[in-house]
Amino acid sequence: MSLEVISLLKLPLEGYSSILKLKNDKLNRVLATSLHAPEAIVNELANSKSTMVSSKALRRSTDLELVNKIAAGNSVKAIGALWNPNVSSEILEEQLDSENRTIAAIAFAHSRTPLEVRKNKLTPMLADKITDVGGALGEGVVRAMEITLNSPWLSENPSIWPNLIKRAISNLPGTTKECLLEIKNSGWSGWKPAQSHPSKSDLECKNMSALELIKIDSAATDLLAVNNPDLNLEQAKSLFDFRRNMPEPHIISRLVERFGMEVFCGTYPLASTRVTSSSWRVPMIEYYDQFKLIEVQDYQKGISILEENTPAWEIFLKLYNGWSGSVSDLAKASIKL
Repeated sequence: MSLEVISLLKLPLEGYSSILKLKNDKLNRVLATSLHAPEAIVNELANSKSTMVSSKALRRSTDLELVNKIAAGNSVKAIGALWNPNVSSEILEEQLDSENRTIAAIAFAHSRTPLEVRKNKLTPMLADKITDVGGALGEGVVRAMEITLNSPWLSENPSIWPNLIKRAISNLPGTTKECLLEIKNSGWSGWKPAQSHPSKSDLECKNMSALELIKIDSAATDLLAVNNPDLNLEQAKSLFDFRRNMPEPHIISRLVERFGMEVFCGTYPLASTRVTSSSWRVPMIEYYDQFKLIEVQDYQKGISILEENTPAWEIFLKLYNGWSGSVSDLAKASIKL
């Protein structure tokens, strides 16, 4: 058993605080990626001396003075700070001109960067530059998709953009049959997930259920399904069925944002490249291997037993690595001790 699994689940504050007290840099890095960790824990980790810890925590930190100070730079920490949903729009605008391709890509993908400024600055040559990750196609795909999702004008003249942007446009739910044809005529015929785009068969998806959208097996309808408020965990897991196309990286990351790492438990294995590229948006996914073969019910039961009992959490964490039984049994023993 690994403490990484516990660290990425929803815990009471006492659980997070007890893990933080261990002063284990590896576990702190895990906590820093957690989408569940509360504000107090995230802000403490954002001030960590460890670059890998603080860069992850800065994505969610509410210490905006710290976030903006670091976001204005050119470092690994700046990359983390720029992902923060409340980072200064002025800093984002300045970072559009960064020579650091990753920093520029985040600035173009960020919803707080002024749209007109992005529209004036983004050229096909620049789009190609900031989505080129030296042969790492998966990360290039997710960069292009995030930029395209935030740039609705790109589909107005799709043939001028590099292939990764064309691919992203082809995976947008609102892309028309005419736009797809223009992309095809420009020399890009499309990856498999784009070939089943609903507009090609004049499907009206507006009132479809989440399950109906998933069954179409298109990247475009997958995105609609992920944003459907009625989508449940079991339906989300069906997106990983080996009989359909694997979901795109931006879909995977949004599934984790919505359902947590539990969405991977018991599902068909993902390729490592898809895991790596998905984690560009949501670093939590770096720990995919910890979740793909487990069922989390026992972990969740153990957490519910420990609740807000700080002494029990500390005993539990002390005994955890040497324990071979169930997590819930260890939690029960920790309460008694």
